[in-house]
Amino acid sequence: MVSLVAPLAGLEIYLRVFEGDRIEHHSGELARRKLEATNLLNSAHDQMARRLQLHPFYGYTAQPALSDVPGVDRYGFRNTEAVNWLAPPEGRKVAVIVGGSAAWGTGIPREEDTISKRLEARLNAARPDQRWLVVSLAGGGWHYPQQFIVISRWIEHVDLVVTYDGFNDVFIPLMNTFGGSEPTPPDFPQSYAMLAQPSDDLTLARYGQLESETDWNPDGYLEQSAVYTWIRYRFSERARQNLMTYDSAPRTDVRMSREPTLPRESAEDVITFGINEYLRYSRLIDAVAGEYRVPVLHVIQPFRHADPRVPMPRIQDLPEAVLEKLQRPHLGFYYAWLRERAAKQYGEDKGRPGVSYLDLAEALPSTDDYWVDYIHSNAIAADIIAARLMQQLSSSGALDVR
Repeated sequence: MVSLVAPLAGLEIYLRVFEGDRIEHHSGELARRKLEATNLLNSAHDQMARRLQLHPFYGYTAQPALSDVPGVDRYGFRNTEAVNWLAPPEGRKVAVIVGGSAAWGTGIPREEDTISKRLEARLNAARPDQRWLVVSLAGGGWHYPQQFIVISRWIEHVDLVVTYDGFNDVFIPLMNTFGGSEPTPPDFPQSYAMLAQPSDDLTLARYGQLESETDWNPDGYLEQSAVYTWIRYRFSERARQNLMTYDSAPRTDVRMSREPTLPRESAEDVITFGINEYLRYSRLIDAVAGEYRVPVLHVIQPFRHADPRVPMPRIQDLPEAVLEKLQRPHLGFYYAWLRERAAKQYGEDKGRPGVSYLDLAEALPSTDDYWVDYIHSNAIAADIIAARLMQQLSSSGALDVR
């Protein structure tokens, strides 16, 4: 032991006395690399990859094991009580709610406070002779194609469908088309392109190097040693040189095609496309559900700025390029288009009992008491919304169809 300690102590003294400036540089550079690595690993792409997983049918769902929200089931949906759709629960009626992040319950920490669970409690209280289970089949950034597919897959095991939509169906096509330098098709879910396209900064080898560099602790005990600092810097430099060799090697370009599926004529054209698709997929959901005599309630979700007569503040997470394309800066003006078209369609479409429509766009006061942000309502609002859903389901006869 002494034979090892003595040379290390001698090297420590030598580096501190004769190479002090170099060791100080190494320590500062390792601290800088730690900050850079931490920022890259916390990038939007990497954070998205930690929360979401690509899915062969739906585009993506949440990560069952790695999500930052507890209670994500094996399919990637927010359900503490996992449902095996290959062997669904017997003796219980199953309702599903589909939609985007507002239906998921973004900003509501406890699952029991989400719209789906508040509705489940009201269904069971109002119908003590029936045992209801409300299952969330919602995903952040989802809109019409994903919802139609997930309903079609499981409709034979379902007794009630609630679609909870609006914002994504109007504005995600807009953001896909105008929100980035490389547009994605307007009917893609919002986060799919980010997940499907590998990050330029985070190759697998680069990821490993960044993880290693985040381990440097300038205040740690070992890091006070000149010998340890010298060794860590040498290893970091060698790893970076190896990465430079890897990055310069020719590789096949696997970038996905990002050509939009309609001309980029105007923002109004894209919004109209989104509304038309919402109405078309709503009819398809009605048709699939009708084959199994499953009632459907289509809900236009609350939007904090739904009233175009009330001034709307600047929404920070909408890209500037999107806002520049809009002839009218108030999003409530375009949300009104969807509301008018949906009301007309469901006012004219009375072909099947059990299909109903509920406009909740202005159902909540616009104060902070009810909102997490401009589109996600909170737990207090969830109970109000569940009460309105229950009222509509009871009055429409949807609970008596099957």
